[in-house]
Amino acid sequence: MTSKEISSERLGQIKAFLAAHGFDKAKLAPLAGDASFRRYIRVKKPGKLAMLMDAPPAREDSRPYLAVAEYLYARGYSVPAILGHDLASGLLLLEDFGDRLFTLELKKQPASAEQEFYAAAIDVLADWHTGKPPLADPKALFLPLYDQPLLMKEVRLFTDWYLPQIAGKEAAAKFGAEYLRLWECILATAPLATDCFVHRDYHADNLMWLSKREGVRRVGLLDFQDGVYGDAAYDIVS
Repeated sequence: MTSKEISSERLGQIKAFLAAHGFDKAKLAPLAGDASFRRYIRVKKPGKLAMLMDAPPAREDSRPYLAVAEYLYARGYSVPAILGHDLASGLLLLEDFGDRLFTLELKKQPASAEQEFYAAAIDVLADWHTGKPPLADPKALFLPLYDQPLLMKEVRLFTDWYLPQIAGKEAAAKFGAEYLRLWECILATAPLATDCFVHRDYHADNLMWLSKREGVRRVGLLDFQDGVYGDAAYDIVS
């Protein structure tokens, strides 16, 4: 890692955190970033491997990630085990699932493998939608409801960000208002349930293939911190 990638102050915090969790003098290998202020850094030393989540607390709140991870892990799903955390500093040490991301594996595997991968991903959804609703569980964590206001907030991502880029600001303002009205009508006449855990970003870039595990645990889950309670159809459509 270079000074261009991370400040010396932040690097000092990271090294102190890693040393406190048995990774002193470890080699740090940053991974490609995602659409957030989080960064992921593979941490290596002889005989030990982990993943560091660097989420500056001024930019990212790591509490939802930690809560959802512990919730899913306790129920037997393959989310990265939490090896250590310092929420005040925005640092979490996680189990490293490796590099077998669905997206990458499907490019290397024969076409016939696609059915196996997606069937396994659907099995995970079917499993966590079976049984009593999460909110009926006294140990369930608090999550937002995927209700009409939250759904409309996501609908506005199209009108606020994408539409102006392809149609211009003036046309976006005109057509965007109509687009929002149509969605309000749709959601009012076809209300969605809010009784299932919804990953909310369930697609090939956030799923890992863990071939040495069995059943639903073959699918490693990533980027679940924005989970909500919503309709069972949402993730499978993703």
